Amino acid sequence: MFDDNDGILGPMFALGGIALLANMFDDKQKKAVQVNAYVDKRAEAAEARREAEEARRRAEDERRERAHKRQLELQRKKAEAANPNDMEFVNERIDLKINTGIVGFVCFIMYGFAILCLCGGLAGIVFTIIFSIIGTIFLSGWTNMKKEKEKCKKCATLIVNQGYRNMGEIANVMHCTNDEAYNMVSRIIAEGFIKGFCINKNTRKISEMINETSDSTIENENISNNVKSHNEKCHSCGGNKFVKINNKLVCKYCGEVIN
Repeated sequence: MFDDNDGILGPMFALGGIALLANMFDDKQKKAVQVNAYVDKRAEAAEARREAEEARRRAEDERRERAHKRQLELQRKKAEAANPNDMEFVNERIDLKINTGIVGFVCFIMYGFAILCLCGGLAGIVFTIIFSIIGTIFLSGWTNMKKEKEKCKKCATLIVNQGYRNMGEIANVMHCTNDEAYNMVSRIIAEGFIKGFCINKNTRKISEMINETSDSTIENENISNNVKSHNEKCHSCGGNKFVKINNKLVCKYCGEVIN
């Protein structure tokens, strides 16, 4: 009986051993997968923490940069308020008002279009001529604005740094007529490029304003019977800013006394 069973039990034991080994191998694979998944999750969590830390650091750097820029701007405003006629601030105001960048950019675009249209046959040549004309007009405007800007800066330097007060002297240095010098100085004062100056209408000389109690546009109040509001303009130069000098209401730009 045992001999017959030995022929059957042998393969059964062999199959059982194989199944046991396969089960053990499968368990090891499952454990390895679980370990790898655990490691991956930890790595992902660590990466997420690093990204969050990096984002926090960038946000902090940006906040500090904004705070630094605000501090610099505040310091610049204080310095400008303390010395508004420093040529650095004067030139900034002139550059901001007489902005040649936009005109120069349009000029560049027009000439670029003109070059691109050269390969377009007869129609392209027509458009090339049109764009070239437009570009030339803008180029001329850009050149005039640049010259005007340089003249304003030079004239402001003469008044602020070199103490010129006479229109004839300014005209000689600027190589222009007295009327042109007068108009240029009037614009420089009217545009606010330089602060605290006015032109005496009678003598046509530049003077510094003293005892100034008001240097802003008159708004929503009656200054006198003839000056009703901020819409009132000087009859001489058309300015709308007035100051009090020796208890008289005076146009800031031309020095005309407002009755």
